[in-house]
Amino acid sequence: MAIKITEKKFYKYLYLRLVRQGGSVHSLALGSAIGVFFGFIVPIFQIPLAIFFAWIVRANKLLAIACTWVSNPLTYAIVFPANVWVGSFFIESDLDMNQFDNFTFKMIFTDFMEIVEFFCSDGMLMFMLGGAILGAVFASITYIVVMWFVLRHRGEKLTRFRLRREFLQANKSNLSGELEK
Repeated sequence: MAIKITEKKFYKYLYLRLVRQGGSVHSLALGSAIGVFFGFIVPIFQIPLAIFFAWIVRANKLLAIACTWVSNPLTYAIVFPANVWVGSFFIESDLDMNQFDNFTFKMIFTDFMEIVEFFCSDGMLMFMLGGAILGAVFASITYIVVMWFVLRHRGEKLTRFRLRREFLQANKSNLSGELEK
């Protein structure tokens, strides 16, 4: 029976898959951050770019791939307008706020030609710059959060290992003392 994404077990499973990945803490956190960054900035070729940059800086490629899915068909309606909105603060454009206000959930899924026209104008520059800014912000947050989760998990694991070893050593000495009697 498959785990449903509405169940708490699903998120615990994802958490455990993340913290049990091999490699250094820095590699895991950096791979996640690279994936989130490219998930915001590039609507096409996210995964190849994330793999390439993760390979260059020796980060975890699997997490870089997984984290590019921060932008997916369910989040496009939020991520794309947010990128354009942030980019519009830095790029002067003939596009007015009415055009941006019309860039809504309905338009993303129904009026494809209007989106193409928007992105062929200054919209693409605003999108890329806004995506770079939002991507950098969320990648930094992702790096810190992933590092914290992995360090916490590994610390707890080390503590459990030490306690188990001390318990076994104490019981071994008790057992050998009882056998001698």
